Amino acid sequence: MQRLYFIEEQAEISVGETYWQDPVCYPSGSVLEDAVWTSSDETVAVVDQSGVVTAQKGGSVEIKVTTAGGELEAVYQMNIADGAKGDINGDGNINLVDLMQCLNHVGRKELLEGEALEAADINEDDVVNLVDLMRLLNYVGRKSETL
Repeated sequence: MQRLYFIEEQAEISVGETYWQDPVCYPSGSVLEDAVWTSSDETVAVVDQSGVVTAQKGGSVEIKVTTAGGELEAVYQMNIADGAKGDINGDGNINLVDLMQCLNHVGRKELLEGEALEAADINEDDVVNLVDLMRLLNYVGRKSETL
């Protein structure tokens, strides 16, 4: 193997989510065996020896894979968003309480602000509206496994 790199130099996930990116080996057909994976800050994100990153808290870390002998390495930046989408009240659960807070915002009864507003913007279009409310309703009502 002559070169090791990642296609994506930067990725973003939210707290509690996982991410995996396969490193590219050059020349084509090279095999990466017994690689060592590391995170620059395991309080922000941990990486297992298969390269699966799990977000622990908000922040940024470098995820690095090194060949067994240490000859080659590849690095990418992982940004962790603090609040999980849908967890509007920040209690670690996405449930009826979050759904009602989103409904009250969309109905203009109680407007959300800050992190709660960001968590309610499920489709990340910078507007909390019926689309976000319906996605949250389908998730809480178990009609969808994803937001």
